[in-house]
Amino acid sequence: MTDAPRALDRAALDAGPFPIAQCDALFAAVLIDDELDADARLPAEIRFDYAQDELAACFRICRQLWYSGFDRDGLGQLIARLVRDRDLDAADRLRFKHIRAKFKHFRYAHALYGAPHAYPRLLNRVTVTMGHLQDAYRNKRRGTVLREAYILRLLLARLPLARLYREADRLLLTSPSAFRALLEKDVRSLAALVADDMVTGHRFHVTRKVIGRQVSFWDTLRTIEPTQDRYDMSRSLSAINGLMGDLHDQLVERRAVDRASYGRSFVLPAEIKARIKALLEVYPSP
Repeated sequence: MTDAPRALDRAALDAGPFPIAQCDALFAAVLIDDELDADARLPAEIRFDYAQDELAACFRICRQLWYSGFDRDGLGQLIARLVRDRDLDAADRLRFKHIRAKFKHFRYAHALYGAPHAYPRLLNRVTVTMGHLQDAYRNKRRGTVLREAYILRLLLARLPLARLYREADRLLLTSPSAFRALLEKDVRSLAALVADDMVTGHRFHVTRKVIGRQVSFWDTLRTIEPTQDRYDMSRSLSAINGLMGDLHDQLVERRAVDRASYGRSFVLPAEIKARIKALLEVYPSP
């Protein structure tokens, strides 16, 4: 079995599309990736070794979900409303949230399954801008809403959009050993976080991305090949992601008032720390 990166073109990525119901199941998992599940239990152990075909399947379903949910015209209408009103009603906020959720999941797919283990530049810029927009209208920063809406409109113009699709239609697939190394790096990052009592907002945010990437992986894996252990991992990670997300929202609100607050250290909440320590118990040692 080869352990080298493998180039996938559009034809390879489009081959053998997943049933719509399976994509729907993945998106349902994505939408609850920050909810606390009191019944979720960590499995006794998990593995870090996956065949390249498994990794390719994970990327393909993430890409299919993104393509099926990326309505450029619909997003354009939401941007126009943000420019006009500096806000969205509840229904449109939900639409915007759903679109961004698919962008975030697809961005994680590139970081997980692509050989560079990095976000494509334009996909990342669009996803980040959508996040800035969400933060701005939630916190009623009307000037920021207008600025970010105009930026998003430019990012989705004809030429950037063509580049965005090019980013989606090719992938240098990671090797099994490189994927394992990525997961081991995540373990070290989480262990370093809980080894300290204090953490800055920036470091907390960086580590939260590690949890988000792990949630994305397990959501995808349990959708393609459902098992109880995979479901339990997905839900346990979602609980951590939700707790960290709630805290990060508070940090963002504080930063809007005092930008220096994001660099100050604070005590990592005990529940988050305990859950990450329990997670590390089932991860293979790097």
